[in-house]
Amino acid sequence: GVQTCALPICYAVATVGFNIWFCIWAMRAGTHALGTLPLALIALLIVPWHEGVSLDRWLWPAKRPSRVPFGFAPWMLALAMAIGFAAAAFAKVRTGPGWILNGTVRYHFMAESEIALVPWGLWIAARPWLSVLLSGIAVGVEAIAIVGVFCGPRIRLLFGAMIASIITGFILFHAAIWPAWWVLLLGFLPWEWCDRTSSAATRV
Repeated sequence: GVQTCALPICYAVATVGFNIWFCIWAMRAGTHALGTLPLALIALLIVPWHEGVSLDRWLWPAKRPSRVPFGFAPWMLALAMAIGFAAAAFAKVRTGPGWILNGTVRYHFMAESEIALVPWGLWIAARPWLSVLLSGIAVGVEAIAIVGVFCGPRIRLLFGAMIASIITGFILFHAAIWPAWWVLLLGFLPWEWCDRTSSAATRV
């Protein structure tokens, strides 16, 4: 009983502490790096963590079967990331397709070429058609990411790979390493495959 109560309480305390720290940190550094992680953590307060998939349950599935349906916690992480991406796509095209047709990514590549980890940005910027193509792909992935949240594990993993390519681009072309986005990306992994007590129906 003590352990059952301690896990939700510890998580709640950690969530409150993180959000207080985030509010202070954001006044100096902005909100881009952490994205929607603070709100996602608040949404996860309702998760009964003591009933979820754990290492001992995975190793010995007959020892302690779950009494709770699996999946809300990673689903919420994926949803939070998808909403953040959808908002980014809307911000880019709310006044029309100019962000795409201008090949706007090339301006970012040129502006941050000195800190980029790879020199490809300038090569892309020198080819307007490629800049337009990549701008369109970036907005497209951001706009449809939310579809993957409501798909099965295989399709969700595919959407996760597309999103991973976007945030990997942030690292390569902008030297922007945002750990919070990678935490949210974990929601797109096929966690059902790790749960040996799940029914075969959840493995499609």
